[in-house]
Amino acid sequence: MKRFLNALNAGEETTVDPEDTPEVCVQGTELALVQPAEVPQDQVTDSVTPADEKMQKLVVCSTQLEESMRELEELLCEACRDDLESKSSIAKLEEKHQKAEKTIAQLEAEKAILTNQVEKLQGTLQNMGNMLTETHRECDELTDEYEREQEAHSILQKENDEMKETLTQKEELLQVSLAEAEEKYQKAEESIAQLEVEKANLTNQVEKLQEKVQNIENMLTESRRECEALTNELEMKNNDMKQTLMEKEELLKTPCQKLRSNTRRLFQRQRQRSTS
Repeated sequence: MKRFLNALNAGEETTVDPEDTPEVCVQGTELALVQPAEVPQDQVTDSVTPADEKMQKLVVCSTQLEESMRELEELLCEACRDDLESKSSIAKLEEKHQKAEKTIAQLEAEKAILTNQVEKLQGTLQNMGNMLTETHRECDELTDEYEREQEAHSILQKENDEMKETLTQKEELLQVSLAEAEEKYQKAEESIAQLEVEKANLTNQVEKLQEKVQNIENMLTESRRECEALTNELEMKNNDMKQTLMEKEELLKTPCQKLRSNTRRLFQRQRQRSTS
């Protein structure tokens, strides 16, 4: 965020002062209009030279402004990427991330407006340079065209005043937006710090739970071993009982067969008696 503010301050330092533009226009036009046709050409050239120097300064300042705007755009993109990376791992910052995106979009729109205004200002400066060049060529005819040039000067003055007022308003809006973005960024940092503390607490709790789970697993392992031992013992006892039961069944087979044979004989005797 500091890089973002430094870049913005650098852009403001290189911004063209709107008050310089009307000064150049007024000096260049008034010098050309007031001088009569009899004034030597070298004096006219000397009087217009400061205006050319100011025009060059304005062009340099405009170029610096464009570079600052590009740096601002890169910093905004970098801030957006950092913001996305930080919020991708924290679900609770989604809402603040959306607000940051809206703020960035608003800044991008305002930057586009300022860029458009800078381009218009450059076009105006180019037109003024053309007018100064035309003034050099038509210095002898300026006396007859005084009224027309005076009217053109008034129109340019009015446009410049309107442009100055617009730039001032946009600058105020941009400062307000930057203050809001700084406040939201601070809130986001506080939320991140709080989430880091909560994450540390949760990590500690997870470690404790993992230790308890390990103890329970050890207990379960011991219980399984004991259960297997008891199962083996019970199986051995069951096998012994089965063997004993089979032996007893074998012993019971012989008396049962004798009882059956005797029963059959008894039934046969009873039948014989009943028939006789």
